[in-house]
Amino acid sequence: MNRKERRKQRSGIERAVAGAAPATPEALFRVAFEHHRAGRLEEARVLYARALAGQPDNPELLHMAGVAAYEEDDLDAAVRLIGKALERGLRRPEIHNNLGNALQKSGRTTEAEAAFREALSLAPGYAEAHYNLGNLLKELGRLDEAIEEYGRALKMQPNDPQIHHNLGSALHAMSRIDEAIKIFERAVEIKPDHVGALFNLGNILRHQGRSSGAITYFERILALDPTDLRSLVCLAATKEQKGDQAGALDIFRKVLAVDPSHQQANAGCLKMLERLCAWDEVARYRPAVRQAALNALEEGEMPAEDPFGAVSRDMDPAYTLRVARSHSHALAEIGNQLRQRVAAVPRPLGTGRIVVGYVSSDFRNHAISHLVGGLFAHHDRNTLKVIAYSTGADDASVYRRQVEAGCDAFVDLHAIDALQAARRIREDGTDILIDLNGHTAWNRLEIFALRPAPVQVTYLGFPGTTGADFIDYVLADTVVAPPEHASYFSEKIVYVPHTYQANGPQPIAEEKPTRSECGLPEKAFVFASFCHNYKIEPVMFQIWMDILGRVPGSVIWLFRSSATAEENLRREAAVRGIDPLRLIFGGHVPKDRHLARASLADLALDTRIYGGHTTTSDMLWAGVPVITLLGGHFASRVGASLLRTVGLDELVTISLEEYRALAVRLAQDPAELSRLRRTLADNRDPSPLFDTPRFARNLERAFERMWAHHRAGLEPASFTVVED
Repeated sequence: MNRKERRKQRSGIERAVAGAAPATPEALFRVAFEHHRAGRLEEARVLYARALAGQPDNPELLHMAGVAAYEEDDLDAAVRLIGKALERGLRRPEIHNNLGNALQKSGRTTEAEAAFREALSLAPGYAEAHYNLGNLLKELGRLDEAIEEYGRALKMQPNDPQIHHNLGSALHAMSRIDEAIKIFERAVEIKPDHVGALFNLGNILRHQGRSSGAITYFERILALDPTDLRSLVCLAATKEQKGDQAGALDIFRKVLAVDPSHQQANAGCLKMLERLCAWDEVARYRPAVRQAALNALEEGEMPAEDPFGAVSRDMDPAYTLRVARSHSHALAEIGNQLRQRVAAVPRPLGTGRIVVGYVSSDFRNHAISHLVGGLFAHHDRNTLKVIAYSTGADDASVYRRQVEAGCDAFVDLHAIDALQAARRIREDGTDILIDLNGHTAWNRLEIFALRPAPVQVTYLGFPGTTGADFIDYVLADTVVAPPEHASYFSEKIVYVPHTYQANGPQPIAEEKPTRSECGLPEKAFVFASFCHNYKIEPVMFQIWMDILGRVPGSVIWLFRSSATAEENLRREAAVRGIDPLRLIFGGHVPKDRHLARASLADLALDTRIYGGHTTTSDMLWAGVPVITLLGGHFASRVGASLLRTVGLDELVTISLEEYRALAVRLAQDPAELSRLRRTLADNRDPSPLFDTPRFARNLERAFERMWAHHRAGLEPASFTVVED
């Protein structure tokens, strides 16, 4: 209803009331109160106004007229009327409490706090005032004080589910996760249909990776209200977390059926469709998701597009920086409220060695541990103390055990909230803290937002900037982050020699399978790309099909992630005139067996926007040359960095046409391809790419310079590490 319509309605009510209401102020007050109690606020306010015309100084009347104004969101009138009631001597705690509510909603927070505290000075056991003061303090970011006020309110009203809920929210904001869970569970115990508490429980469990429990809570909400879009989106995200991409996509589509412009659902659909290689639909969603992100960024809001999605599908480094910065800013705002609690923890006296802490959720059978697992044992213990901080579950793999054995200390922070984790890191005297996740799944950047270490670095896990003002440095090389790209990084760039990627020798299964055992034709030329399906996109896939078309009988060997993705890729091949059976898919096998089978390929083909990283170094270690395309941002330039380091610069192309022509030429020139394979075989072991001790020394030089810079009181600055 617009303002004109409201005035017309009010006028009609006034006429109706004028003809039916009693004449004396006392009688008007009584009738007004009855209307107010029945929820007929328009009628009540008209009658209160008529009564005030006859008794303008009646404090009870002023108070109730103010309350009605507040309930109709007429805040100026509410503050004026309730304030007058107090001026006329009506000094009861509930009056001050009601004035506090009106002042808070008006944005006059200092005055609101004073009003709530005045109410409590008159009635220290007034639960509602404690609760309202808690809400105000929570809004102001004074979370410790808010928690105290909620606690006082609960002493008076121990079975109030809403107080429990708001206390849980404050604890959650303080990263006191275990306490928050208990409080939310109590709220649900008191009121099983408390949607807010159910939702928060589901969300916490989702972020902890406890997907089954999270799904239970979201489904309980949806049993109450099947159209709760927020819970549907979170349920979809949790199903994706469990690997149910089709189920997640179905739920995201249900949300869009209700709200076609829903940002999170559109972004979620796009993500699932990319993983399923459903490109016709991807083409419809992608422009809308990007435009929605740009609109949100212009309005100073965090977009639904996440930083990982941005670098996976967009080579514009200015755009990916903006997305990353927006997401990190939200973490920084929370961190700002809690940093003092971490800073208050005393750091131990230094021992002369630099204490370096590596933080990762991926100290397990994961690409990150495949790369850095052997690094830690090679650090010089005369100059460094190395601590691994694990924020992921223990999968009991050899990779987990390798990391544990390679460090001076291995600290499991998996079940510890950010505040506790940051305190532990500071208590350990960690000088340089290294994030190995960035904006990837299960990251714990919120720990870094608390600034537990004097120097903080991001490395390896995320191919781009974090956009975070609480990260000082990013480790890179001049290929993935050339100096002219420095403005696209919020961090200062530390250039290590050769390549930024830690690596090392990997065990290869002694028993090499045959081509037929892998479903490959014995005589055909085999191209390979073992990147995840979401990295395959129509532009490069078209080039691959062009290559197959120009190399008769050749096949391309791809990674099998799902039957749906496989079916879609085969269909896309047929559309491009290629027999779908020339696409051969290999499933997941242990790493040593994968490296053994990978050597069966003749030539590997890199993806375009988000290239192969660990997958490319795996192919090189297996002895298979890789053709890559030098792209416009970090994620699309890693292949070029690896190939340069192993002495195969000639396999780095700068256009799709050059990429296609080189692949066809090598497939048709066995002698040239054999030369490249010999070069790779000769270069592999002595190459800096697989020389872990050499990489460790260069990394230590970087740490020493960072620490010296900090000790000198200087601001972080980019620099280049020079080998002796």
